[in-house]
Amino acid sequence: SSVALGYFDGLHIGHQTVVRRAVEKAEKKGLVPALVTFRLPEESRAALPELLAQDPRPSYQKDPERVYGFSYAGHEIQFQVRDGLLTVLHIS
Repeated sequence: SSVALGYFDGLHIGHQTVVRRAVEKAEKKGLVPALVTFRLPEESRAALPELLAQDPRPSYQKDPERVYGFSYAGHEIQFQVRDGLLTVLHIS
């Protein structure tokens, strides 16, 4: 995956550039672009993009409406893959 990673407090021009670059890199390499924003403690953030990238389910379950989930660092992570873009929907 090509991941745009950060605390996106809105999609201003700087954030749009980060997201656009992740999508462009993913398209060039045939990868799934991902946008990850945080409500996790900083020490738990680093490994999350790699965990999302390694989840095999979106590659063989091609339902764009499907919501995937897993537990991580005491939180429930829910995400969706639609049109090749992985989006974290909820962290609780």
